[in-house]
Amino acid sequence: MDILVKILVSNQKFKLNYFSPIEIIIVKIKIAFFISIILAFPYILKEIFYFIIPSLYKNEKVFLKKFIILSIMLFIIGIFFSTKIIFPMIIKIGLSYKNNLITPNFNISKIINIFFHLSFFSGIFMQIPLIINLLIKFKILSYDYFVSKRKFVIILLLILSAIFTPPDIFSQISFFIPIYLLFEITLFVSKDEK
Repeated sequence: MDILVKILVSNQKFKLNYFSPIEIIIVKIKIAFFISIILAFPYILKEIFYFIIPSLYKNEKVFLKKFIILSIMLFIIGIFFSTKIIFPMIIKIGLSYKNNLITPNFNISKIINIFFHLSFFSGIFMQIPLIINLLIKFKILSYDYFVSKRKFVIILLLILSAIFTPPDIFSQISFFIPIYLLFEITLFVSKDEK
């Protein structure tokens, strides 16, 4: 918990507070649960992979290995992105409202919840390129379909950014821009799959 708190409050001028002894215990349990899932995730994927591998052809096995590795890498990039860019931006915005009448008093359980939600959804959003590439590769949807629906994708990503980030325009835009760039990069890479 101390390491996570140091990461979350680094270079910020605030301290985290807790308001009951049970609250800090629940926060520790949440952190332990989150970290155990992260540490167990590669093992779980390996077990799933070994369960289904006997039924796959050689080229499908190679494809599945690449897919799992890319998925894990993108999830980690999403967590890193939310930890280093989105979360500090949210804290700065929260601190910017400080004045003579308003003093920030951040609750550790709320900060940890915000951090976990942002990390999880950033990791999930980073899976979008893989999903789009799979849809194009297996000819479920075409490259031209995604290009023609670009304006709807922008609207959808803006809506999702608004839902999964705090209610300020800076967090929403900082969440939207990299996801949209990933979408465009995926389309560029998927051109060959047409």
